[in-house]
Amino acid sequence: MDHPTQMTWPDEDARSQVEGLVSAMDARDRDERRRTTTLVAMADRVGARLLADDPRARAELTFAARLHDVGMLRVPATPLQRPVPLADGVERLVTAHPAWGADLVSAIPGLQGVAAYVRFHHERWDGAGYPHGLAGERIPLPSRIVGACEAWAAMVIGRPHAPARSPEHAVEELRRGAGTQFDPAVVEVIVSVSPTMPRPLPRASSADEGGPRAATGRAKSGR
Repeated sequence: MDHPTQMTWPDEDARSQVEGLVSAMDARDRDERRRTTTLVAMADRVGARLLADDPRARAELTFAARLHDVGMLRVPATPLQRPVPLADGVERLVTAHPAWGADLVSAIPGLQGVAAYVRFHHERWDGAGYPHGLAGERIPLPSRIVGACEAWAAMVIGRPHAPARSPEHAVEELRRGAGTQFDPAVVEVIVSVSPTMPRPLPRASSADEGGPRAATGRAKSGR
């Protein structure tokens, strides 16, 4: 991160706790790690455009992007790796993950702002999201950035029930969701910077990963 808070915030203990949570997520699913890495790279570029005058918010955006799905640690992994619709009970657990993630992140000293961005990253521009049904600019801008970048990353990397799509397809899907699911200003930036993003590498096979994958979430472009 190229901002003045890098060396002073968060402190070493908080960074250690963040890395512990990230490692726990990585251990569940290496494809999820690839999605998160792609999400963070895109979110950093979008934040450089939309949060250029707020280095603290840019720093918090990066941490929120890394930890956005940490609440999925409370959701059983096995049902999520099946390429079929989720059962109602599992679906309810999935919709609780932003609040659970916010609770985990808020326990780390200095990351209360990050926790708020995690909590609201599945809210929608039209108010039809979760967990609180916030709409428009009531949703924090970093949360809006994470939500749209997560959808883009999920499409270009793929999920168990949805094969990877081209970046061009992903930006067209975001365009279709602009003004309903996504903040149009955030979508505009993603569309403009997407051609400069590295092409994702092909997904590794289960044998390459050392065993079966356990997905920690669903593609979110339609949720």
